Amino acid sequence: MDNTSIKLSIKSDAKNVNFVCETVGNFLKNFNVDKSIIGKVELCLAEALNNIIRHAYKNNPENLVNIKAEKSGNEIKIALIDYGIPRPPDIEPSLCFDPEDIENLPEGGFGLYLIENLMDENFYKTENGKNILLLKKYIGMN
Repeated sequence: MDNTSIKLSIKSDAKNVNFVCETVGNFLKNFNVDKSIIGKVELCLAEALNNIIRHAYKNNPENLVNIKAEKSGNEIKIALIDYGIPRPPDIEPSLCFDPEDIENLPEGGFGLYLIENLMDENFYKTENGKNILLLKKYIGMN
């Protein structure tokens, strides 16, 4: 059984999001993961990182985000760790906009909804000042 991982540590600067997504995408390509699954993982990873940067760290680019991506058997697991402001416990992933008013779509607010709907599992917790988001996607068993 495969059990390989990569670890990244980045400054909380939006300029680093593409690097992380591309690095994780290339890591998954080594296992011949389907491109559509890689695309979903990269999109959710970008949304999660942007949420950490914007909300946990209030756009301060001097903080650290640690990322671990792992391919184990038929699972992709990604852990994101930050030390910023915790996510409110009652936040619900939803789409709140008028689909008839395309000109005024909200600029944000889709991240948690996408993560909830594109990943097979996700779990968030805060302990001892550390915020941990775990993302899981199943592969190879359609």
